[in-house]
Amino acid sequence: MEIKDDNYYLKRIVVYINYILEYMEYIKENNLVLKPNDQASDGVIYKFIQLKEETSKLSDKLLDSYPYIKSSIRLLGGFRNRLTHDYENVSY
Repeated sequence: MEIKDDNYYLKRIVVYINYILEYMEYIKENNLVLKPNDQASDGVIYKFIQLKEETSKLSDKLLDSYPYIKSSIRLLGGFRNRLTHDYENVSY
């Protein structure tokens, strides 16, 4: 069993970021469009939710060492809340 420390969570964060980037690139290359309440947008939103969950598990020690990351995680939290609670007003 892998130890769930900052390295563990950072690896998972990278996986979620890469998923989002790859999927958005696929959408762009294929001239597709994200639409409210479709599988594509739901998948991307779900990965953002997972990304936020993993960032919330990073240690205070790590975040205090990187204030920019700490403030970015706060912004990610707001973005995640907007996606999950106010999704009908999100511009796709």
